[in-house]
Amino acid sequence: MKLGLGAVNGKNIGAYSLQMTKVTPDEGTTHGLVSLDSGATWVNHGGGIPGGGTVLIAYAGSAGGMVPTAHTSITADIRVVTAIDKGSNLPLTQKIPLDGLLTFELVYL
Repeated sequence: MKLGLGAVNGKNIGAYSLQMTKVTPDEGTTHGLVSLDSGATWVNHGGGIPGGGTVLIAYAGSAGGMVPTAHTSITADIRVVTAIDKGSNLPLTQKIPLDGLLTFELVYL
C-alpha cells in the first residue's frame, strides 16, 4: 500500500510504503503471516505493511508454519521506501515539507 507525503500548491508530493525486514523472534525461527479477515484465515506475508486498519500481521512458530503463535518479543527493522514526483510537477524554488503519517496498533490475539 502506498501512503501520501502531502501536497504543495495543490500537487501531490509523492508516496511512501513500509516493509518489515530482518524479523527476529524471541526464540526459534518464524515467518510472517497476514490475515485479511480478522484472523479467520492466514497466508504468507511478503513483508509489506498494509494500511487501512483491517489487515492483521502475525508470526508463526516455525519457518513453514501457517498458524500464529505466541512470542514474548519480535524484533524487526522497518524500511521506508519513498517516491517523489518529478521536479517539473513541484515548486522547487521553495521548501517542500514531507507530511506522511501512519499509526501502528498492537493487537493481542
